[in-house]
Amino acid sequence: YLIREAVKHIDGRIPVIAGSGANSTKEAIFLTKKSKELGADACLLITPYYNKPNQRGMYEHFKSINDNVDIPQILYNVPCRTGVDIIINGLKMLIHPSLIRFVVIWRNKQACIGP
Repeated sequence: YLIREAVKHIDGRIPVIAGSGANSTKEAIFLTKKSKELGADACLLITPYYNKPNQRGMYEHFKSINDNVDIPQILYNVPCRTGVDIIINGLKMLIHPSLIRFVVIWRNKQACIGP
């Protein structure tokens, strides 16, 4: 596994953040658990793509991952790639030390278009 090799190579010098997001909550939980088992310090979770949940659906998705895996989560919001946008007011209840630690907001639509 790439994560295991990265953890071994880095040897605690910096945190290892594993991308474990998926559009399926069940798959995201599996990937996040596996990332933790392999030694990741945190997980990067993209908003569910393809099925495009509403704000309540995203809340339930991220809450389910948190309820099943004890690892810091970083939410990654790239609406131009996923078709859904995290609205912070809808997820405020998740953002505290025992749940979500950070939210990365990508609003630069030009960067998603490319050169």
